[in-house]
Amino acid sequence: MHLLYTTGMRLRTVGWITLIGLVFTGVLNLHFRHIPFEWSFYHDSQYGHWLLIKLILFGSMLIIGAYHDFYIGKRALEDLERQPDPKLRKIASWTGRINLLLALAIAFIGIGLSRGFF
Repeated sequence: MHLLYTTGMRLRTVGWITLIGLVFTGVLNLHFRHIPFEWSFYHDSQYGHWLLIKLILFGSMLIIGAYHDFYIGKRALEDLERQPDPKLRKIASWTGRINLLLALAIAFIGIGLSRGFF
């Protein structure tokens, strides 16, 4: 239990620093690639459409990650010390799995956009 808590806290800090870095570098990439912040670009072009999907997935990943790290995961770890609630552990593990799938989808779309597949 102590190992799980310690590892989770360390990786949580590193993970959120990394996500903040991704937001910053993502905005810089949009700027340097001259991608407009206009709805028509995201709606009318295929590249913009896939980029919008990627941005929505990234936002979803941030929301689910915050829920996992700061609410449900924390409660599940605290609950392990008292009496384990399988519902909390299940929700915490599924939010982590969903975030993993979102991260893989984001990476796939990012590679497709950078290589010109979309």
